[in-house]
Amino acid sequence: MSEDGVHRYWARCHWEGSTGAGYDAYDRAHRGVVVPARNPIDLSSDPAFLGDSQRCNPEQLLVLAASSCQLLSFLAVAARARIDVRGYDDEAEGVMPESVKPVRLTAIRLRPTITVGSGHSPERLAHLVEVAHRECYIANSLACEVAVEPTFRVLGYAFGDNEVARQRLTLLAEVFNPSSRPLLVEHAPPRVRLAVDLGCGPGATTCLVAEVTAAERTVGLDSSLSFLAAARAAYAGGGKEFIEHDVTRTPFPAPVSAADVIFARFLLAHLPDLAGALSAWLAQLSPLGVLVLEETETIETANPVFRRYLALAEKLLATRGATLHPGAALAKLATSAPARVLASQIRQVDVPADRAAELFALNLAAWRSDPALEKAPQELDRLAGDLDELRMTDSGTTGLGQQVSWHLRQLALAPAVE
Repeated sequence: MSEDGVHRYWARCHWEGSTGAGYDAYDRAHRGVVVPARNPIDLSSDPAFLGDSQRCNPEQLLVLAASSCQLLSFLAVAARARIDVRGYDDEAEGVMPESVKPVRLTAIRLRPTITVGSGHSPERLAHLVEVAHRECYIANSLACEVAVEPTFRVLGYAFGDNEVARQRLTLLAEVFNPSSRPLLVEHAPPRVRLAVDLGCGPGATTCLVAEVTAAERTVGLDSSLSFLAAARAAYAGGGKEFIEHDVTRTPFPAPVSAADVIFARFLLAHLPDLAGALSAWLAQLSPLGVLVLEETETIETANPVFRRYLALAEKLLATRGATLHPGAALAKLATSAPARVLASQIRQVDVPADRAAELFALNLAAWRSDPALEKAPQELDRLAGDLDELRMTDSGTTGLGQQVSWHLRQLALAPAVE
């Protein structure tokens, strides 16, 4: 920037040839350089105006500039807001109708898919996109409309991926591994080359899958770097490995293809598109592979403290388009999916009040600051205190009426026979 506070940009274009033979005959190809950058840009006109479709044209460059500027503006706004942006993929479009005179771009549509870490509401992200749009230099420089239509993907669990969340998943494994074990024992193929644990968290479920299936390789997939670090520290080796990957994106990485067993527990409760996930995961199986799923159908308790907690948890997941109880919907979807249903059953797991309170207290600590809850701190403090009191109660004195009963939908699906 110069002393007068003005930013200045330079570019060069080079073309050579002859227009002597008329409009239809000359080559539109030319080369641009933005000084002082050294790499040239090969340019032409729109093929509709006799240009080369393999080269960029100025209309595309204008659309690209608007897309690039919005991307950079959003990353800056998100970084200042301490938002962990993991990906930004824009499908930008410019519209230039010949019926408008003088002919010009009348609108640019930016349609970014923005992937962020856990714990951020779509409303907040949309606000930051709007802030970035207001600050975008290119959009502010153009006479045509520039509209931004974002889609958000929030990685990880609504319940977080911090140390408290890691403790929660460790306890969850202690409570529910006994229900998952017989399901895997019954439906895993006799010889398993590759087993995949989806949403592996800190690795306890991956260890269970490896042990039960005796797989040659067992791979845990998760998008949380902190969970993967914990999993590698505790369980890596012995045929177990852990890879960073968003499990809603398929195909899975090349080292994780044609799995003989794919296992997921309490994962679909965090995903809004159950049907899409089901179809995508089935497509990642080997021809004789099995998809094994375990999800909550209902949670029953007579305890009013637990009911208050469960209502809050359901509300939190609903803000992400998900549900605490996907089991019934999942069972219905399985009958119409491209799959053979090997098993669809309910298993009841009764958890004593003190263990349930410990689990719920860890959950609450992990997500109580989520802005989607919009609950007064005093109310959350009371719930935390009530859960803590139940956690300290001897399970032998609480009675059956105080326990929490999970009714788990257990599914085993195989690819449809063609």
